[in-house]
Amino acid sequence: MCTLFALPSFSGNGEDLKLSGDFISTSNVKFEVAIVNDDASRVVVQTKSSTFSYRIKLKIGNDYVIKFMKDDKVKELYISADAPGMMELDVDFKTDSAAKVCYNEEADDYSLTLLYKN
Repeated sequence: MCTLFALPSFSGNGEDLKLSGDFISTSNVKFEVAIVNDDASRVVVQTKSSTFSYRIKLKIGNDYVIKFMKDDKVKELYISADAPGMMELDVDFKTDSAAKVCYNEEADDYSLTLLYKN
């Protein structure tokens, strides 16, 4: 993406939240998916490496953190999986931001918010 992640595209269908995207300006990225518990602890549920893109399926009703790692750089994506759907988010390691994805019931859509580091 041009910042942390590119502009998202969303379509709602199915029973899970499905994320996919490409790695911009790099390749061979490791990523891990963790469920965030009520006490803010994390439980890693998936670890994977991919060359150019990723696909992740998240169960509805959980909060997640996805860490994308390349060499010494880490990008974090925080997600509240509140409704089923599909979202495409590209990851760009040239930027220094994290991001958060939240569901807006009124708009019946997910939105992406960039979280910049100071």
